[in-house]
Amino acid sequence: MKKAMILLLSLMLTFVFVACNSSDTDQPKPQPNNEISEKEENIQPVEVEEVTPEETDQSEESTEEPTEEPTEETKEEVVLEPEPINYEEVQPNEIGSIMVVMYHGIMDNPPYHRTAEDFKKDLSYMYENGYRPISIEDYINNNITVQAGLTPIVLAFDDGLSSSFSLTKGDDGTLVPKEGTAVYMMEEFYKEHPDFGKAATFFINGDDAFGEGDGTYRERLQWLVDNDYSLGNHTATHAHLNTLSADELQKEMAIVDEMISNAVPGYEVRSLAYPFGERPLNAIDLVEEGTYNDYTYTNEIAFRVGYSAPYVGPNHINYQPFNHPRVTASEGYDWDLWYAFNYYEQSPNQRYRSDGNPNTIAVPSNQEKNVNMDSLGEKELIVY
Repeated sequence: MKKAMILLLSLMLTFVFVACNSSDTDQPKPQPNNEISEKEENIQPVEVEEVTPEETDQSEESTEEPTEEPTEETKEEVVLEPEPINYEEVQPNEIGSIMVVMYHGIMDNPPYHRTAEDFKKDLSYMYENGYRPISIEDYINNNITVQAGLTPIVLAFDDGLSSSFSLTKGDDGTLVPKEGTAVYMMEEFYKEHPDFGKAATFFINGDDAFGEGDGTYRERLQWLVDNDYSLGNHTATHAHLNTLSADELQKEMAIVDEMISNAVPGYEVRSLAYPFGERPLNAIDLVEEGTYNDYTYTNEIAFRVGYSAPYVGPNHINYQPFNHPRVTASEGYDWDLWYAFNYYEQSPNQRYRSDGNPNTIAVPSNQEKNVNMDSLGEKELIVY
């Protein structure tokens, strides 16, 4: 009996020992929690936009300051100083003659028109003999930037003739100058001689200027301005200005000025070509400024036909901006373009010769007395 009790107790102790050990080893292994909390259930997936490096935010931990691209306002303007010249060698004369050349159309009808061959001859002579076209704006502003030793020249076309400029559609459908027009030839010459530059002013009337071709009135004028050409006033009806009343005179100029302003918003007309070269002698003040139908125009220079005043530049004491002469673009007539070319070949010291620096006015000592000091502004006078 005693042996049976001992055996029973041994079995019970063995069972308890095994049970205690199996409570650690037989527990199920932890499984990933696949349940989603209420907060997490409401989170939507975020679509990440692909961003360029410029759009990426700087890290808060970054110690580097972001680099900003320079704007037009923050860019430091690089000003190239003109190269110094030998004045005795170059012999600049910046109160000498600057010719303003009066063209009309490209046709065989002299003396006011030139054939295509003759116009190309004019351009070639200018290029080979040191003339460089400048804009009417630069002439008015006394901003002569041609290279040292060269002579500025102003080209003008009156009446808005389609042979001087008109547009046609190119192979790609864009509007381009029509072949055979003066502008087409100037553009082609510029491609061959980029150092010649290109500039001309078109004095137009109150009709459909350059109308024989493609493009609207606005597109034609805008093309000229966009391609570095200028526009001027030639009055609404090509009237004899010296026969008009004050009201009629102002009407003639205001109509054209407003037409250009409406066609090319922001463009400022600053010059007039007198029809027939006739000035309204008793109303020059109305040439400078006037008003018609609440529209006000202003002019800073006005051109005549042929010799009307000395051919001198803006810094000469005899410069007359509202009696400004123009040479007729012809050959074989008194004081026309080729007469002038020949004259300045014989008298080179009479023509304007640049010192290459728009901030200075250089003259030989024997010309100092002819300098209009009031015209210099901030420019420095150099006498050699």
